[in-house]
Amino acid sequence: MTTTFNRELATGQVWKTRAADIEILRLGKRLIHYRITNQLGHKRVSAQISGADAMANYLGANAARLVANSRRGDHQAALMRRI
Repeated sequence: MTTTFNRELATGQVWKTRAADIEILRLGKRLIHYRITNQLGHKRVSAQISGADAMANYLGANAARLVANSRRGDHQAALMRRI
């Protein structure tokens, strides 16, 4: 099943799905470095790498919503709202 994902991915974004929170650490032409946690704000989580198309399909299929945008201040604000 192929889903269409309309949003553009960017470094620093935080996406929330039912299962986990995904923070995009670095975005290249074809690969994404990301951190996935069960709860936003956990510090000791290893980074993972995935294809950009695969991540876009995952986010679309799991109805992910954007929690924090690409600026670092937005990410910190999202963390503060969770506390």
